[in-house]
Amino acid sequence: MVRKELNLGLRRPFIWTFIIADVSSPIIGADFLKHFNLLIDLKKKKVGGCGNFSFHSLCFSNIVQASILTVDANISFKNILSEYPDLSNPSLISKSASHGTVHHIITTGPPVTARPRRLHPKLYDAVKVEFEFLLAQGIIRPSKSPWSSPLHVVPKSDSTVRPVGDYRQLNSVTEFDSYSMPYLNDFAHALHGKRIFSKIDIF
Repeated sequence: MVRKELNLGLRRPFIWTFIIADVSSPIIGADFLKHFNLLIDLKKKKVGGCGNFSFHSLCFSNIVQASILTVDANISFKNILSEYPDLSNPSLISKSASHGTVHHIITTGPPVTARPRRLHPKLYDAVKVEFEFLLAQGIIRPSKSPWSSPLHVVPKSDSTVRPVGDYRQLNSVTEFDSYSMPYLNDFAHALHGKRIFSKIDIF
């Protein structure tokens, strides 16, 4: 799965998480059309939406052959795929968190606030699409908090953008956690003989 920007010739970018496959005829799913409120007029061969952007003409082509491949019941890794269905059939529908972990940021003094920074119209549209996606996934939520930090946009290697916050003012009034890093010898001993591990395993 990879985040990509799709250009449909309309007046806005469409950033989406696509499943990359080695196929000759890629498919845009109904979830994509529903999320961006897009309409396909097959009679007039156009695609557009209910928003403030116009329709765009489509080019149609015939598919020589289409088929659905399934995993052979005798293949050894079929049981592994069945055990982890979220990996082979990822869902983009927002789900509630399955844990009760809550992170608290302890601050001193009144809330800090900052004026929004101006963005280029193209960046504004791209950021708006990204936040709409994060909101639909339940990753973010609307807030009326008196705290605010300016938005900074970082370009990514795949031509999309990553919205990030400039939290320098927030950091200036935050009480930082004080904890010691583990000794090098301790986690080196814990990883002895291991072949697969991640950064989190060294803490």
